[in-house]
Amino acid sequence: MSKLALAALLMLTGGFLRAQQHAVILIYHHVDATTPASTSVTPERFDRHLEILESGGFNVIGLEQIFSAIRNGKDLPEKAIAITFDDAYESVYRTAWPKLEQRKWPFSVFVSTESIDLGHKPYMNWAELKSMARSGVEIGNHGHKHDYALQAQPGESDHQRLQRFRANIEKAQALIIEHIGVTPTVYAYPYGEYDAASEAVVASLEFNAVGQQSGVYYAGDRSTSAPRFPIATGYDSDDAFRLRINALPLPLSLIDPVRVVTVGSQPDLRFRLTANTGPLSCFVNGQAATVERSDDGVVSVPTPMALKPGRSKTTCTAQHSPGVSRWYSHLWVVQD
Repeated sequence: MSKLALAALLMLTGGFLRAQQHAVILIYHHVDATTPASTSVTPERFDRHLEILESGGFNVIGLEQIFSAIRNGKDLPEKAIAITFDDAYESVYRTAWPKLEQRKWPFSVFVSTESIDLGHKPYMNWAELKSMARSGVEIGNHGHKHDYALQAQPGESDHQRLQRFRANIEKAQALIIEHIGVTPTVYAYPYGEYDAASEAVVASLEFNAVGQQSGVYYAGDRSTSAPRFPIATGYDSDDAFRLRINALPLPLSLIDPVRVVTVGSQPDLRFRLTANTGPLSCFVNGQAATVERSDDGVVSVPTPMALKPGRSKTTCTAQHSPGVSRWYSHLWVVQD
């Protein structure tokens, strides 16, 4: 390819030569009309989502395949999508699995093992999980206790917190191997909360990992904090769903990638774009934020309000084409 042709291709693709090296990962919890709306979609809406994927020519593939392809520099199928479920609720076994199995579509279930081991409802049991795994469903590690990874217990040092975090993952792994007979390779952070230290623990255990911050996983991302689009009531309309499954990555390089901040702080998200994009629109917890650009190419997005305890996020998008946006969401974990 000539230099002129290469430059033209780069301009057309916004800097991506291999546009298939990205995938959208969806996260569901309950597929049920009677469970909390904030973590549920109704069976009817779930049916509709599958119809949209099917009619739109999307390629539903396994999460492990996505990590493997990107790790090895391989192309993914066009319109690659992964479907994941956190917590192993029984509605996934009863309602979602038959619909996905009918289409022969792979998916992942992240298991928080304490609830399974104690027989709590509305979770699956070990026999149901083993049956799913035997049929090819990917089983992921979601920790033993569904704990906040970044919250220390009273009197606990940060080193002790991280030791407890590691032990929680290792216990879940041992129980999954014992009861299901598979060895998970992907970990899902409970509540989607993580920091650099917890990512380092996950990496040392040789896991890939997924969060709950919105965005598209691509070759420039870290494999220990891949983004997923949460799908739940209020964000499950046809238009909202299409916006997410058609999303593209917003390729950027973070400057001072802080995630844990204090209550009342107003952190700036600072980054450099690594590909050409259109104008950025940024929001903090749904509130419009200003976008500042310096002469040296640094983009700053100041937080327009004092942050409250818990999870917050700054989301930036850039329109790529009608109905298609590049997307990045930055997690803030706000602590006292």
